[in-house]
Amino acid sequence: MGKYDVLDIAKYFIDSELFLSNKKLQKLVYYAYVWYLVKNNNSNIIKNKLFESKIEAWVHGPVCPKLYYAYNNNTIRDYNVRNIDHDTKKLLEMILAVYGKYNGDTLESFTHREMPWKKAREGYATLERCAQKIEDKDIYEFYSNQIK
Repeated sequence: MGKYDVLDIAKYFIDSELFLSNKKLQKLVYYAYVWYLVKNNNSNIIKNKLFESKIEAWVHGPVCPKLYYAYNNNTIRDYNVRNIDHDTKKLLEMILAVYGKYNGDTLESFTHREMPWKKAREGYATLERCAQKIEDKDIYEFYSNQIK
């Protein structure tokens, strides 16, 4: 079960930066999900998730559709964030420190080189619409050697 709603995490990032494009926000939220998943699970059982919303392999990288539409409809600006615990805030600050300096296009290029997104898009043309879920087991397998 997810600890938070994806909009809680997104709003935390929005409140931390002056301007975030939808693309950059999506990638920050994705990497927060990735790091949380790797730090709070083991390879056999993945049950601890930062949020439950699915992440799909869209043309421009990993995207959480719920967040995409909330951001585009500007409903996220008025979203009331649940209280985020200290450890999760530390993780989100680490994500900002590592990835926050990059723009959305650079973050997109990072995800395009990484196995979870590439695997979910197998069989799709470069610009073809894709709603394939990026699997947690693929995320854990790829990132666990890099993050822990």
